[in-house]
Amino acid sequence: MERLTYRETVNLVRKGDIIIHYRKPHIYALSRAKEDGHHKATLPDGYWSGWEFKTEYCFLPDPIHREDVRDKLTSYADRHYAINANGWVKQGYFLSFDIRGLKVVMSRIPQDKRPDWLKSI
Repeated sequence: MERLTYRETVNLVRKGDIIIHYRKPHIYALSRAKEDGHHKATLPDGYWSGWEFKTEYCFLPDPIHREDVRDKLTSYADRHYAINANGWVKQGYFLSFDIRGLKVVMSRIPQDKRPDWLKSI
């Protein structure tokens, strides 16, 4: 990952991966990759090239404020992780996260508010 831009990290997505969608200051949705990420020579709206994958989307009925999870996520921070050592979400397009962080986020979502594909986490 040393030389990849964060947009290129979309290429690392594998079918079944969970994506956390954040818009300052809330986690507002989760999605699951329906296919592997891949490069595409042309994208909609005139973009010349990029990386993409299809997802199934789940908007959270109650978005999660970053303050509700940030202290628990700081111990996972490293250079490419989505959270820095101070618990702040880094700026970027597609940053890495892992199952430890996902479990922290999932602890804030009631079981009955999760889509079926997230009930086991």
